[in-house]
Amino acid sequence: MPAPVLIDVNLKDVLTASMCSHLAIEFFKHIAYQRQQLPFPYKQLQSVIRRKDTLETNADDQPVDNTSGRTIHRSCQVVQAETEFKKVKAIMESMQTAFQCLEEEICNANGMVEEVAMILGATPLSPRDVYRFQYPPLLHGHLDSKHPHQSSLLELFRCLISSEQLHTFFNQPLSPTNMYLFLRKNNTDLVSCGFSPKERYNIPMSGKHAIIRLMPPTSLPKCICGGTNIFSDKPKDQNDSHVEHVIESKPDEPQGLLWFQAHHTLKGFKDVKINGTSVSTVWLQSR
Repeated sequence: MPAPVLIDVNLKDVLTASMCSHLAIEFFKHIAYQRQQLPFPYKQLQSVIRRKDTLETNADDQPVDNTSGRTIHRSCQVVQAETEFKKVKAIMESMQTAFQCLEEEICNANGMVEEVAMILGATPLSPRDVYRFQYPPLLHGHLDSKHPHQSSLLELFRCLISSEQLHTFFNQPLSPTNMYLFLRKNNTDLVSCGFSPKERYNIPMSGKHAIIRLMPPTSLPKCICGGTNIFSDKPKDQNDSHVEHVIESKPDEPQGLLWFQAHHTLKGFKDVKINGTSVSTVWLQSR
């Protein structure tokens, strides 16, 4: 197995649960695009789908002239584009639902989520790529309104962009495959709306691994939101710097942690060309 890519992100602000979810979700969206699971960036695809839906709605509101008694002939190109649109829209809605469930899990876990992961491959037991996103213990009582996400998000992407190892990782082609979301938290809290506990599951060591670790500020910044300097309860090995330990924990270790898998399996897909034109362009021209 090749050595894992290990990236430490040194944050300058306090981490909140909401910030943890936001950083992880934006990272996974980035990974989906960089690893050729999405043909365009996530936000661009969402924007195209919204515009297409708007065009559909406006077209439905227009009066239809049936005086000619003839049915409008729709070309094969338009029919193919419409079929592809329905498929892509369903995939993007599934991704949105999975990310919303991940956000709820992290925000409602009271700092007990140790890490989240995205596995790319045919099954979770045969990964091609593994991306793990690890959290430090969180400080209690800090407000999101006093700790905006933007500066931490910029620091995260600065570290990702400057990592030559990660760029080498991305340069290796990967065909569209399945994407599985996991989170790891205390096994005493099995209640979940979008994730199911996976007893005795550990992330396999096969495939290529990238590990992103969020590192809290060495000195706590001044804060006026009333938060405390009391950390959430986390396992003692959270800051263990040994890569071998980070890659895979032993099933028999009494860590009190359990992996949970998202109910939604995300699907990668390619851009479809119709007569040499991207299908997304055809969507916006078909009405």
